[in-house]
Amino acid sequence: MKRKIYTIWTTLLVVMLMATPVYAGNIKLQGSWGVGSIHFDGYATGVGGYDGITLALTGYGIPDVICTNQGGNDAPGQNPSQITVTGFTYISPDEIEWTTTKGKTPVTVSANENPEDGTFTLSGLAGGCPNDNWTATIVGMEWHGAIIDVYEGDSTSGTLLKTFEFSCDPSQKVGETLSCTQVSVITY
Repeated sequence: MKRKIYTIWTTLLVVMLMATPVYAGNIKLQGSWGVGSIHFDGYATGVGGYDGITLALTGYGIPDVICTNQGGNDAPGQNPSQITVTGFTYISPDEIEWTTTKGKTPVTVSANENPEDGTFTLSGLAGGCPNDNWTATIVGMEWHGAIIDVYEGDSTSGTLLKTFEFSCDPSQKVGETLSCTQVSVITY
């Protein structure tokens, strides 16, 4: 009787493992970072067999701010608050090259807002101005880090598969390229 139960459990375990398309531990990101609106361009590997994937980018950093008072006088912001921007991209199963490259796909994910182009609003106090009667204008960004979450499916309501955390060095910004290093990976 014990042998029969063991055989049934073993069979169920094998069936469950075969039904899992790919283990999230196989997912890797490789690419480069760009600025303006912080973005990642590169490749995701190990994503074959999923019903598409969604990459969710969260970038964070300290803005360079000019404060303008009601009289039109400018002054630099003092210790502005860190800001966070987000963006998403979906890659369909058809875009993932499963048969030839074992689940490799090109990816590009950008933050929805570019703090430097006026689309991101910041209160006077958050911008390091004396009070909220001042207007805070972001004139540059020092990106300090980013997180990319990889979800199965076409939204962030799907299963979270993996989280990649990157540390960025704003002093290494060259033109439109940003130097970011992967500091941690969490597999779910």
